Amino acid sequence: ERIIQSPRDIKEILAVDLNACNNYQNGKVAAEDISCPSLFIFGELDKMVNIEIGKKFSQMVKNSSQHIINCGHMIMIENAFEMREKISEFLK
Repeated sequence: ERIIQSPRDIKEILAVDLNACNNYQNGKVAAEDISCPSLFIFGELDKMVNIEIGKKFSQMVKNSSQHIINCGHMIMIENAFEMREKISEFLK
């Protein structure tokens, strides 16, 4: 297992991940197949994920809920406390 060694590693990982996200074509079908309780957390200021599209996507998932946090795309860094709080509430 490789450990991230530098900021360059992070940039390369993010580039690969973003490319995979941009090229994924089966989201609607996959979303409609999910039936377990699901929580979607969106960043209100996210420039990568359009919040309205995210809301529509989350509505395709049965038994889902959504929460919007005042931050950008990196929710776990920008507003970790609120994110953890919402996940904790969801899991109770």
